[in-house]
Amino acid sequence: MELRSLAKSHKAFDGAVTFWMMPYITYAASHALETMQAQANWASKSDDRTGAQTVYLAAPHCTVDIEFADDLPVMAQALQMYWQARTGDAFENYERFEMLPNELVDAWWDAYLATRDDSIYANGTVPESPAEAKDGEDTDPEAPAASN
Repeated sequence: MELRSLAKSHKAFDGAVTFWMMPYITYAASHALETMQAQANWASKSDDRTGAQTVYLAAPHCTVDIEFADDLPVMAQALQMYWQARTGDAFENYERFEMLPNELVDAWWDAYLATRDDSIYANGTVPESPAEAKDGEDTDPEAPAASN
C-alpha cells in the first residue's frame, strides 16, 4: 500500500509545493521527540518547547512526501534541498530544519494543521504535539474510544 493513499494533501506557494501529510500524529513524531529529549534535552510538553521545535516534531514527521513544481520560488527550493538531504538522524535533521526560512516553516505548519483528522481521536480533539498524543490520546484509528 502506498502511504499517499492514507495521506491528505495541502498546496502551498501558489501550488508550487504539495505536502502529503498523515492526518494523525505518527510514531515517527513520537520517536523524534524521544530522540531529541535524549540528545538535546528537549521538554516533553509543547508549552516548554520553542515553536520551531514543536513544528519540527509534528510537521516533517507526519509528512509522507512533498511534490515540487519545476519552477520553484527560492523558499521552496530551500525546502526541496532540506527534504532531499534528510537522514535518519533526528538531531542532524533538526540542525538543517533550523536553517529554513520562517515563512517556509509557517507554510509547513499550515499544511500540518490543514490535514488533521480529528475524528480518529477519542475525544475529537487533535493533540498539539506528539507528547500530548502519547500522554493522553490513542492515535490508533482502530482503537476503541475511551469511555468517560
